[in-house]
Amino acid sequence: MVVVNSAQDAMEYESDIKKADKKYNVKAFIDEKLALQWAIKNSVKVLIIEDRLSHLQLATFFKHYKKLIPSSPKIILLGRDSKSNIYTINKVLSKGVSSRVITTNVQRLLT
Repeated sequence: MVVVNSAQDAMEYESDIKKADKKYNVKAFIDEKLALQWAIKNSVKVLIIEDRLSHLQLATFFKHYKKLIPSSPKIILLGRDSKSNIYTINKVLSKGVSSRVITTNVQRLLT
């Protein structure tokens, strides 16, 4: 699952990850509430998320995620390193990094 501020980035990240492996069930969001609703119904193994979201602070998003979804995903954070006391951040990448770099990191986390 991808949660970012830019619709363009969301589409690019989703498309590139799907191209890497057609078995990946990938969905990208710019709306945090829709992302949480989708995560409730789908198993999220990797969460790609920006450090600054549109409507919720990152800590608030994580708090809602933990409350609503029983699984703990591996997390790729886009932006500055954020200390999370709820989840372990597995990888921190710069905002604006290419979709290819994100795809490579997703594949590494899943193998």
